[in-house]
Amino acid sequence: MRIYRPSHKDTKGERVHSKRFWLKFRDHTDTLRLFPGFSDRKLTERLGQQLERLVAYHKTCEPLSDDLRKFVESLSPKDRDKLINWGLIDQRTSSSGKPLSEHIEDFCEFLEAKSEKRARAVTSKLTRIVKGCGFVSYSDINASYRKAVVVNTGLTQIFDSN
Repeated sequence: MRIYRPSHKDTKGERVHSKRFWLKFRDHTDTLRLFPGFSDRKLTERLGQQLERLVAYHKTCEPLSDDLRKFVESLSPKDRDKLINWGLIDQRTSSSGKPLSEHIEDFCEFLEAKSEKRARAVTSKLTRIVKGCGFVSYSDINASYRKAVVVNTGLTQIFDSN
């Protein structure tokens, strides 16, 4: 992996450096890839280390570790799409980074095809649970935390009713 800051000549002929650093690394197919980093070199180095770990996991066909999954979820949709196009992550891994609210909307659309009344009821319950527990993405879901929040916030009626 190589970290660099591209430069170009401005209209006066003086060399100007880019505001952000870039990563140059080889992926699982040994293809040279360029990935945008940050304006801070240390942060870009950490990003590069995570990308190298992602390549290593892909080469060994192992499932992603929790911290690597959280890294993928934290990426912007544009960067995540780039990794999908390169084949470093699959679509399912990418969709786990989608906010739970969007998953609930998709599920509601599916249920509405069967019964609008049931779809509204289920969507309402799911939304209250997700908001009550403070879950944003799939990796935030924790059963023991959910139980504590449900008991402490009075959301028990959601789980007691159908």
